[in-house]
Amino acid sequence: MIDNELYLVLIGMACIVGLFIYMHRTTKAQSAEYMRDAIRQLVDARKEISERLERQSQDLATTIQGGIAKNTETAVKTIGSLREDLGKIIDAKDHITTLSQNITSLQGVLSNRQARGAFGEIQLEDIVKPALAPSQFRFQASLGRSDRGGTQMVDCLILLPDAPGPLPVDSKFPLEGYRALCDAPDDAAAAAARKRLTGDVSKHLGDIASKYIIPGETADLALMFLPSEAVYAEIHASLPEVVEQSQKLRVYMVSPTTMMAVLTTVRAIFRDVEMQKRTREVIRRLGLIAKDVERLDQRADKLERHFKQANGDVLQVRTSANKIVSGVERIQALDSKDPAIDVMPSELGIESRSETSPQQGG
Repeated sequence: MIDNELYLVLIGMACIVGLFIYMHRTTKAQSAEYMRDAIRQLVDARKEISERLERQSQDLATTIQGGIAKNTETAVKTIGSLREDLGKIIDAKDHITTLSQNITSLQGVLSNRQARGAFGEIQLEDIVKPALAPSQFRFQASLGRSDRGGTQMVDCLILLPDAPGPLPVDSKFPLEGYRALCDAPDDAAAAAARKRLTGDVSKHLGDIASKYIIPGETADLALMFLPSEAVYAEIHASLPEVVEQSQKLRVYMVSPTTMMAVLTTVRAIFRDVEMQKRTREVIRRLGLIAKDVERLDQRADKLERHFKQANGDVLQVRTSANKIVSGVERIQALDSKDPAIDVMPSELGIESRSETSPQQGG
């Protein structure tokens, strides 16, 4: 825009110069007059152009400053947003790093049989402890002689009352076959891994049945805890023969979810047992009360007999007294003129019937 105005100024100056040349060719008087007019016009044009340029410069500066301020504000917001996003990315990176470490640690646990057993025990504890009272279970419980002889140590023993009796729970699941099945690159490898998994689980079921199901000491069944829902689903979906064997051996497989359902049933059993204990106590106390009532009834009968006997004795005494009074009255009815028998009953210490009857009535 400024370049266009400069271009116009140059054109105007060229016109003035042309006019100056033209006036130079006319008379000097006219030339001087034209020269003054031209100079005035040139000064006015220069002033107007300067003012216009100054206004445009101010407008341009204001526009530039507003744009810079707006762009700066936008840039600050963008930088702040980028900083927040960067913080989130850093946090996500930390979480990913932690998750990667946990996965690596979990892989190490799952690849080591002893560590895997400890992992299963910890997971089983996290399920059992919140569900039951401390007096209702024991971890690493010692059992008596089993089919294999010697003392056996079971991972968890749920102390159900007789019957069925204490319920053993094993948490050492053989995971190698399942891992091989998950990592199988083709159908042939998957079939081989599934066969291995079948053999491993079948052997473990037999071990649990022979070690932990002890007649007279434990229940006639046991649980095999699978620390993964995926393993539980795979066995029930792909290995029906293993499920059938577990039912025959009475060693039932449970996942974390089904274990919670089992514990719900166990809690109901404990509640029923407690209710039965309270019911028996109430019945025992009612029996004692019945005996007390029976003794009270016997004593009441005895007291009633005593009352009847006392009443009979009173009647006999009253009869004897009446006879004595009647005899005295007959004596009084004799000839009172005979001084030998003119004796008042009061002198004999005997009241007349008329005097004693009100007291007897009382």
